[in-house]
Amino acid sequence: MRVTIHLILYSSPFIANPSLLLLITAAWHCNLCCHKLLLVTPLRKHPEFIKQGRGLIPDLTGQMEITDGFLHGPQIVPLAPQHEFDAGVISAYISRVLRGIKRDNAYGVFAAVKRNSGPPIPTLIFGIPPPTLTPAVLPPAPWGLPTLVRTDFILLTNGFQTLWDTEPVHDVGAITLTSVSIGIEGSLVTAGSFGGFLRRPSNAYAVFGITAGHCVPGADPGTPLCSPSTLEVTSRFNRLVNYTSLCPPMADHWHVSEDKEREAKWLLAQFRFQEGPSGVEFLDPEDGFRLKKGVLLGRRVGHIVDYRFGQQQNLLYDYDQRLRVLGLPTFSAEPGWAMRTDWSIFVCVSNRYGGNTYDGVLVPETGDLYPCVEVEKIGRSTGAKHGQVNGYHLQYWTGGQESYEVAIASTGRGMVFADVGDSGGCVFAKENGVSKAAGILIGKNNLDDLFLATPLNIILRLAPAYRWA
Repeated sequence: MRVTIHLILYSSPFIANPSLLLLITAAWHCNLCCHKLLLVTPLRKHPEFIKQGRGLIPDLTGQMEITDGFLHGPQIVPLAPQHEFDAGVISAYISRVLRGIKRDNAYGVFAAVKRNSGPPIPTLIFGIPPPTLTPAVLPPAPWGLPTLVRTDFILLTNGFQTLWDTEPVHDVGAITLTSVSIGIEGSLVTAGSFGGFLRRPSNAYAVFGITAGHCVPGADPGTPLCSPSTLEVTSRFNRLVNYTSLCPPMADHWHVSEDKEREAKWLLAQFRFQEGPSGVEFLDPEDGFRLKKGVLLGRRVGHIVDYRFGQQQNLLYDYDQRLRVLGLPTFSAEPGWAMRTDWSIFVCVSNRYGGNTYDGVLVPETGDLYPCVEVEKIGRSTGAKHGQVNGYHLQYWTGGQESYEVAIASTGRGMVFADVGDSGGCVFAKENGVSKAAGILIGKNNLDDLFLATPLNIILRLAPAYRWA
């Protein structure tokens, strides 16, 4: 690990009467995880100092701890709405910072920072994408709130061999609300998780499913989908093949494992092979061990009938009106704010329909994602995980404008609520011990402590022909 402390004198353009503002920035880089963090702290906010080397630095031990060569950074936890801090002022400040940065997938959020057993501290948190960690001079924060700036970004997609190859493929027949993958048939670009079944009152016999739009990028109506995804099956087969007799002669051939040999041949027997320029090279035992290259298609689950990926104004504002009518906390959204639309609906093959059951229990109702509600998510990569909706929305920069999203934080140190591959998975609101389908997961930050979800009732309002099945 490498830790550096910088003492920097800034002339801040954000101060009305320009004057020198002395800031202390502490930056550190972990060689193991390649994460960088930057703390920006006005000197005048820290009257107590500790000596280090030749200079004085503020006592940052309340924000970070370095022990035994490892860095224990601050834990991000959900923050309940704070009546003393006006949500409109907070949002305007985050907008000002993001418009100054103008980096795609940079974000800002008002949440809480917690260190060990200490109390959570309301903090303005910003993520700035790499490649560089430029010391930042931010406008003075409202109410003198502490600010945490990190090298981080919003992450949406993943690809071949990214987390998909670590576990055996579970080939299920009828799908329920479990940790199964779904993706475009034959595609190694990306895939996601299953979000639940829908119905159309006008067609009592047809069943539909939903996932995140970015998990089936650019898909047109009629595009076939499969579950498990081609990406998952092919990635797993690729991981196994070098440990088997199917390994091509020019590849790195490792010691043959009977278990891996058995699993690889099972995958070949279960899933249809499609030859092509990308995918896995192997010796086909069913064709005289002829060298082949291609992908293993997952089992057909249906085809796309509706797809949305973009931004639309007033979605969060209109959703606030619904929450207000229900007597629930709101996000204090303003008219004109844009929110991401990121979902895809597909008609489901009849024999793949297993019902909206989760952990053996039917989930017949929809709920809502509102500030501080406890949630649970089911996704292909991390399974079932618990979290809580943050009391304030997250804002991130994309395509030259801001997007305002519902943010979820994990509720336990070291617990990751979701990972790549979980996008599209169902997010349940936990109300009085009852799970209600409340949204689908659409993204996360690279540091794995903030997660984005689209409320299911927003999707159903945009696609009024459908109902939760």
